Amino acid sequence: MNSLPITVLLADEHKMYREALALTLSQDPRIQVIGQCGNGLEAEKLFSTLKPDIALIDITVHAARGFTTAAHIIAIYPEARIIGLSTFFTHAYALRIVASGGKGYLTKSMSYVHILEAIRRVAEGETYLCSELQQQD
Repeated sequence: MNSLPITVLLADEHKMYREALALTLSQDPRIQVIGQCGNGLEAEKLFSTLKPDIALIDITVHAARGFTTAAHIIAIYPEARIIGLSTFFTHAYALRIVASGGKGYLTKSMSYVHILEAIRRVAEGETYLCSELQQQD
């Protein structure tokens, strides 16, 4: 098992949510938030510069939709591990992010414990869909 922290990039247009999530994730020594931004174009640039283990990208992030941002990053970095983040409990969105090469889909209402689990599992190479979607089946 790797003892280095999992590096994370956060892209969400809602600054308060993004900063609160970064602060919360930073409480876990297994996670290191190495970058934050408020739009898709910034996310693409930061991913290129920082090369995080995981990028959490709001699917509705401004300047380039999160789906488009994920697809652009994955086209350049096929090994990228991107988790789509949304307020919506929608199978279609989860399927779309996975179809674009993303490795997970989380809703903003998830607990901190589940977000950590998703980051850990995606970092280990798994695909993770939030429990709210799994319960809708």
